[in-house]
Amino acid sequence: MASEKFTCENCGFEEELSAAQIDERKTLGLYATCSKCGGGMTEASTAAKGKKTTGKAKPAEADVTAEAGETGQTAEGEKSKGDAAMDSAKQAAEAARAKLKEAFSAGRKDPIFIANLIDTGLKKVTSLLCPDCFDKNASRAITLGHYAILLLALLCPIMGLIIGIRTNISQIILSGFGGAVLLLFAQYLAVKSFSLFDGIIANHQTRLSGPALVEIVATLNILAAIGGIIMIVTGIMDGFATSMIAGGVLCLLFGYLSAVLLMQADKQLNVEYDPETSLGEQFIGIISVSVKTAVRLMPFIFGLGLAVVTVLCIPAAITFLIKGSGQGMAELMGLFSAAVTLAFWPIMFYMLLMLVYLFIDLLKAILSLAKK
Repeated sequence: MASEKFTCENCGFEEELSAAQIDERKTLGLYATCSKCGGGMTEASTAAKGKKTTGKAKPAEADVTAEAGETGQTAEGEKSKGDAAMDSAKQAAEAARAKLKEAFSAGRKDPIFIANLIDTGLKKVTSLLCPDCFDKNASRAITLGHYAILLLALLCPIMGLIIGIRTNISQIILSGFGGAVLLLFAQYLAVKSFSLFDGIIANHQTRLSGPALVEIVATLNILAAIGGIIMIVTGIMDGFATSMIAGGVLCLLFGYLSAVLLMQADKQLNVEYDPETSLGEQFIGIISVSVKTAVRLMPFIFGLGLAVVTVLCIPAAITFLIKGSGQGMAELMGLFSAAVTLAFWPIMFYMLLMLVYLFIDLLKAILSLAKK
């Protein structure tokens, strides 16, 4: 079968293609593309004519260049430079188009390119928050929680005094001061608890066979974060539904933070990946990773939770002082109960952690006996 010669306009590479090769290149959309540099190609006869024309034009171009050097730049020299820049841009566009077609052609041959795309996107999204940034934000959240406790401890005796005078019940005044003491005691326990959390992750290494399982859970957390965004938008469209917007913010925040921790499990959660890990050890590892994730999220639960409660307490207290309704009193008591629970939650969670790790140690002991 007849063959044709082609010459690259960019690098001058000559290539002889048979009719079958030409048909195959047409199918892939690469017919007039150089296989060496990706530039545009023409038939050899056309290229030869172009070279001759170029050869004849060289003296004129040299004269124009010399004249432009003497006089500054002529209109003909500007036009020549513009044509050269346009040719370079065309060659770059042709090369980019060839690479893009090659990438799409490879994608069509890969049946799991969507899964690979999701995996790449997940890694990029979760890498936005580095371990150092996560630690700094966690420290800020704890500080925010402590300031919130101080404000609530100041608000309790003030509200107790005002309500006690209004109702002429001295016990309410004492209850206000008692609430402040309770919150300050909870703050002391929280400080001690957070110092204990630091050693849990460092002293308990977790083994998994690979990152696939934590990546699956991280993907689910990202979906929860996306669901949080949908809830926020829906709450705004429904006339600023407070409960839906608050739930969306929580889903978005903790879904994303959990995904970050899981995708960086080797650095954030002290996880070691060992292909020889058994299924039993894998089960223990997943429990341990879940617990460690909760430990790392505890500063945000403590700090942001108390901050939200404090923000809600101030308008509720003002409303109660103005209207003096029983519903406002019930709302204040509910917010105070939530604040006390959040303030005591670090020490309560640490007690729960001891039980969970006792269960994990028992499972490890059973597996070690089974191996013997």
